Parts: sequence; C-alpha cells; structure tokens
Amino acid sequence: RLENAYEFLSGPGEWYLDQTAHVLYYIPRAGENMNVAVVEAPVVEQLIVIAGNAATPVNNLSFIGLTFCLSNWLRPGTGQGLTSPQANQFGAQAVKAAVDCHGARNVEVTACNFTRLGGQGINLLTASQNCSVNGCSFYNIAAGAIQVGTTWSGRLPAGSGDIVANIAVNGCRINTVCADYQMGCGIFAGYVQSCTFADNEICNVPYTALSLGWGWTRSRAAFTSGNRILNNRIHDHMRTLSDGGGIYVNGFQRNGLISGNYVYNQRHQYAGIYLDDGSANWTVVGNVCNVAAGSWYLYKGSNNRARNNFTNRN
Repeated sequence: RLENAYEFLSGPGEWYLDQTAHVLYYIPRAGENMNVAVVEAPVVEQLIVIAGNAATPVNNLSFIGLTFCLSNWLRPGTGQGLTSPQANQFGAQAVKAAVDCHGARNVEVTACNFTRLGGQGINLLTASQNCSVNGCSFYNIAAGAIQVGTTWSGRLPAGSGDIVANIAVNGCRINTVCADYQMGCGIFAGYVQSCTFADNEICNVPYTALSLGWGWTRSRAAFTSGNRILNNRIHDHMRTLSDGGGIYVNGFQRNGLISGNYVYNQRHQYAGIYLDDGSANWTVVGNVCNVAAGSWYLYKGSNNRARNNFTNRN
C-alpha cells in the first residue's frame, strides 16, 4: 500500500499533510461539511506515563471511568522508518501507548475507554507487577490494545525485580485495533510470569488476537511460568495476515493453561489455538474452535497436553 503523498489521494476519508507548507488536504466523506467541522490533531505520544523502576516503583494508583483518546506515535515519521516485525516488537522499544507504565506496582485501570489512538492503548512494561486492567473498552486504535512485558527481558534471573508479573487483564472488549500497524496483536504478552488474561472479547483484528511468549527455541527464560488464558471470546481475527491465530503462544513456559476459550470466524491460517516453536508445558483444555483454517497447530513443542477440546474440523 502506497501512502503519504498528495498524489495518492483518491477517495473519501483520505488525507495528506504537507509538512513544509503546513497544509492539510482531506477528501470529505458523504455528509461531512468542512466549513463547520471540528478537526482534532493528536500531538503527544503518551497521555499518562508511569516512570518507576524496580528500586523505586510507582505504587497504588487507580484510573477509573476515564476516556483516553487522541495520542500519537511519531517513530514511523522519523528517519527510523517503520518495519513490520511480528507483534510489532521493535527490539528494545515498544510502540508508545496512551498509558505507558514502567515499574508500576498495584496500579488499577478499570472501566476506561481507549479510542482514536495513534499508538497502543496500555503498556505494562519492565518491573510492573500486581496490576490489573478490568472492564475496559479498546476501539479504533492504530496499534495494539494492551502490551504486557517485553521481548528483551528473557535473560533476567528468577526473582529479578525487573520481571513483569501478576498482571490481570479481565473483562475487556477489544474491537478494531491494529488498524494501521497490522502486525500487532489485540493483546500481546512477552516474557511474563503469573499473568492472567480472562473473560475478554477480542474481535476485528488483522492478525493474532492474543499472543503470549517469546523466544521460540532460542532461549529458555528462568521465570516464565503460571500464565493463564481463560474464557476469552475471540472472533473475526486474522482478517488480513497469516501465520498466527486466535490464541498464539511460543517459547518455554512452566505450568501454562489455555482453557475455556471460544475461537471462531478466523479468516487466514494457521490455527485457532497455535502453539508455535518452542512452546512447552501448556495444558490446553475445554476450548472450542469453530474456524475455517486449522483449529490446532502444535509446532516443535514439548510436554504439552490437550484434552476435552472441541473443533469443527478434523
């Protein structure tokens, strides 16, 4: 897809910003009157930043019933450009989020709305522990809704204060995210410990709905254990890309559980529940997959157990 030139404007809703002349060109949609329209342009990348660390964490905050909107993410317009790595994981950097947390402890985000964001919704990154995201809505977001943990922390020793642990994401509705950065996921979790993702609905995403784990067979983190993916409703995912799934995991785990999830209306391959390279020690029980692509995919893993699952495919 070609973008970011005046010559490419071709249909209603498309726009181009001439940064030299400071002129915004826009083709109105039906019913829009630009003489009376209110136009808002996001400037800041982050609306709230929690900047703690393992030694000096930020403790005991609650955000309840707020709406977060109109943030931006500026990296794609810089000299760094934009590649498209899996899950939008750019090495030691995460896509900026409206609520960006490092070293957050006992932080609660409840019944909040996240919409019209140019980056991600919430990041819970290095040294964040005992936090929860409950009953929040994520809609019309350029990148992913929620990122928990990172992909660069796999060599931390067990017990390190920098581990992301005991995070709960429960009862959230995630719809139409990764609209621009389509390699992202509805929810992405990297190297994490004792995290729970339960009772969420994730739909209308171009790639994987919920992804957990990292490292494939290249590394074996000392602390990735006790993570649970429970009772989520996932549908209308993998709408654009392939080689993902409704629930996708990779890398070494201990005592992981995938249970009670309902996955349906997947558009492209590979599988509703996809245990990729290096996935180990998962119990997959009591899930339902009603998808056009393959329902289950286990690739080069070990000590995984599946029972009492239902699929509409052989």
